[in-house]
Amino acid sequence: MKYFSFHAPLVAGLLLAIVSLMPRTAPAGTGIVLVDIPKVFENHQRFKDRMAEIKQDVQKFDTYLRGERQKLAAREQEREKQPAGSAARKQIEAQLTQAAADLEVRRQLEVKNVREREARVYLEAYQEVVQHVSVLSARYGASLVMRYSSKPIDGNRRDSIMVGVNRPVVYQDRLDITQQVIDRLNRGLAPKNIGQGFVPPRR
Repeated sequence: MKYFSFHAPLVAGLLLAIVSLMPRTAPAGTGIVLVDIPKVFENHQRFKDRMAEIKQDVQKFDTYLRGERQKLAAREQEREKQPAGSAARKQIEAQLTQAAADLEVRRQLEVKNVREREARVYLEAYQEVVQHVSVLSARYGASLVMRYSSKPIDGNRRDSIMVGVNRPVVYQDRLDITQQVIDRLNRGLAPKNIGQGFVPPRR
């Protein structure tokens, strides 16, 4: 059961707002610098740890769902053993209907919870990036940062080729500040437990 996928559009939308940054390696007065945002997120350890926590909770909930569905299947077998139209059969049918409805509501709530936690993780990562951007910008006086991709073009894949030839940055010389951003992001520790993870209901 899958609750979320890697939200590349969300990352892009949030981080397009970054407008100022200057690396130590860029000469003073450089007005434009470049950052590889996908690479930043791929190497942002605290962001990755938080996403891993969410993934673990999703797996726990999947295990819980499978167990509950197995119980429903067992009850369904009991129902089939009862005579058609009997009071016992009708009672089991009512119980199954209610249990299935309750389980679906619980599933929907968990999906919502996971999406909200994911959004908070992305937002906090974005705010952390902006914080470092602001510090570097004030220190070095940059006026513009542009997204670019340092990933090589795969000549055997049409999608990679098309993305590559449509890159806004064709060439750059010592303007890439991606690693500096990554180094700053990975300093220190981040708070754990973003949101409430899945906890199976008590019996």
